[in-house]
Amino acid sequence: MSKILLIPLDSRPSNVQFPSRLADIGECQVQLPPRQMLGGLHHAADGLELARYIAEHASSCDAVVFSWDALLYGGLIQSRQPERGFNQVSSISEILRKVDWNRVRGYCYGTVPRLGISVSSADEYGTHESVREYFILAEQTANQPASDARLAELLDQLGAARADDLLLWRKRNTSNLAAAMSASAELGLRHMHVAIEDNAREGPHLREERELKEHSLELAAGGTRTSFSFFDGADECACMLTAKAAAELSGNKHSQLQLTVHPKVPGADQYFGLYESRSLGDGLIALSKLLHLEYLYEDAQLHWLVIHGVQPQPDYFLTPKHKYRDNPFLLPKHIVGKSPLFITDLAYCNGSNPLISQHIARQPDCWINGLVGFNTNFNALGVSAATLKMMHLGQNNLAERRFLLERLADDVVYQSMGRSRVIKYLMKQGIDVLSFGAAHMLQKQECLNIAKRSWLDWIEGPGEPVLERCRINVKAAHALQYSFPWDRTFEIEATAPEVVT
Repeated sequence: MSKILLIPLDSRPSNVQFPSRLADIGECQVQLPPRQMLGGLHHAADGLELARYIAEHASSCDAVVFSWDALLYGGLIQSRQPERGFNQVSSISEILRKVDWNRVRGYCYGTVPRLGISVSSADEYGTHESVREYFILAEQTANQPASDARLAELLDQLGAARADDLLLWRKRNTSNLAAAMSASAELGLRHMHVAIEDNAREGPHLREERELKEHSLELAAGGTRTSFSFFDGADECACMLTAKAAAELSGNKHSQLQLTVHPKVPGADQYFGLYESRSLGDGLIALSKLLHLEYLYEDAQLHWLVIHGVQPQPDYFLTPKHKYRDNPFLLPKHIVGKSPLFITDLAYCNGSNPLISQHIARQPDCWINGLVGFNTNFNALGVSAATLKMMHLGQNNLAERRFLLERLADDVVYQSMGRSRVIKYLMKQGIDVLSFGAAHMLQKQECLNIAKRSWLDWIEGPGEPVLERCRINVKAAHALQYSFPWDRTFEIEATAPEVVT
């Protein structure tokens, strides 16, 4: 059994729980530092301590996967804070040189930050949106009077000094990322992935990515063995690189998947998410290269069904429900193929449409062995591809069903039904929905009760046939537990029993 040491971006479930579940599916072992060592919403990790953790434990592992943002800034939230200090790449590299990277395979990732600042309370959300719009407009080259007027308004709103700080922040992070790429090449790591986080089809991130790609070509010309990849996302990186490491340790064979993209019109090459700069088609191609996936359009052992939806992509919290619920355009009338389905639901941002899994469960002979539909397009797509890769490596059906049960509870039920109810309750209580750590323990418990009731209502009602088609029994579904690891409504951690039969 291969063993992989993982230092993820921070302590959220997508970075800690998800890779652990994928390791179980792929029948490999992931070693994580104690969760309290990782960055949170209001506290940064000690990046040098994490680097020392790598140096101390790498020799007992076959591979190491780590986040440069965790080591440099202490976490993703902290990497988005212009005023925050950071560790030097050189001081981190000095510690990592203690590892024999010729024996231990090294994989790492870093992020080009999103256009908005960190949001750790509801009061900051308006500034986040203003900063995001400012960056998009500031990068435009065409002379557009309306855009110029809006840019001047935003500049006045933010203040010249603040705008300068924001520009310096992006230059700082890009410079750090370039230095991290050079350090990764010097150390002799196998691969570095650069994630362009939660951005848009316009903005400075596109220029920053081009500059970093040019830097990767310079490093390649210098003879480094480190390979580089670039794509949108961030929260999927720990899963993707864990799967890549596990696959390469086991021989790096290509995995064949039957791929179905629905609806066929607009095509995947025409479909863009709310927070990505590239199309769904580009994403599928990038994932096939990164994880050595081969797509077939005929029966294969695993069938990947990607449901994308309509343009512009709706957001559950920002778009009227009739735009994405009860939309027959999103429901495939017939599934071609006999293999169990792995469903990636991109029908809207921040959750999975419950009607899709319910619709598929009603179709004859359609069995479901996986579902992912959280956050942005490439968060969901990357975790899905990583899970499918691990399914090829291992035969742990119980681990597959455990992760599926947790995704149903989180992506389908909490994000699409329970979260709005929790938000409504907290707002009535006058509590910040993006940071309720100071709430009374009874108020926190009521948030969990609301989430749990939403889950029970679903599994005892419209979700019952879905559980049957997922081969998950009702007893296991009732045993699922929820927690809020960051004390905010955005993330919930659904934890299923270890064995789901």
